[in-house]
Amino acid sequence: MVVADPTRWSIIHAAAEGDEGARGSFARWYGPAIRAYFAARWQRGPLGREIDDAAQDVFVDCFKQGGALMRANSRCPGGFRAYLHGIMRVVARRFEQRAKRRRMLLLDPSEMETLCGPDETPSHAYDRAWAEGVVREATDLYEQRARRRGAVGERRIALLHARFGDGQPIRDVAKAWDVSPVILHADYARARAEFRAMLRRVVRTHHPEDEVDAECARLVQFFSD
Repeated sequence: MVVADPTRWSIIHAAAEGDEGARGSFARWYGPAIRAYFAARWQRGPLGREIDDAAQDVFVDCFKQGGALMRANSRCPGGFRAYLHGIMRVVARRFEQRAKRRRMLLLDPSEMETLCGPDETPSHAYDRAWAEGVVREATDLYEQRARRRGAVGERRIALLHARFGDGQPIRDVAKAWDVSPVILHADYARARAEFRAMLRRVVRTHHPEDEVDAECARLVQFFSD
């Protein structure tokens, strides 16, 4: 069962202090976004083989004595997403400088972002993986709570999947389920409100309170692009 941790920053700080359980949780949650960043940054160059090593270096930089996590601050603008992005950029440039010294590539590190694919920059890939993780956690939380309501909750879960996962209009879902569209529209409104509440709960674990609304809006816009 996945449960949002309202004290995720306590996990970050525990990981910095050497707690193995906290470090495992940290790696599981942030690992996909870290790898997505390096994969997009280096997908068309010789450093593609270095993705896993670079991701491991991020964790080393985070966990070492006096490392990056020791300096993390929950009040930093952009929350931990922006802070982690800065750590990854430092690691990426370190690998690129090392590669340049080995004559593996001729580009200046500042030009490396041009090596990514035409449709997605490394920063966008990182943001997408981050957003997917946040939304996935919010979805798990929402479904856990909805299932406690029995059949009504299960219907709302199925309705959100039909509407957002399959792109079906409410009227088509109502016809297929032989349910009044009025009932489904009401269920849909409640389900969306409940999901937004869970999304805010997850976002709040990563961002200062005054950034929660803006970050939720950014996530919604990200998936509607």
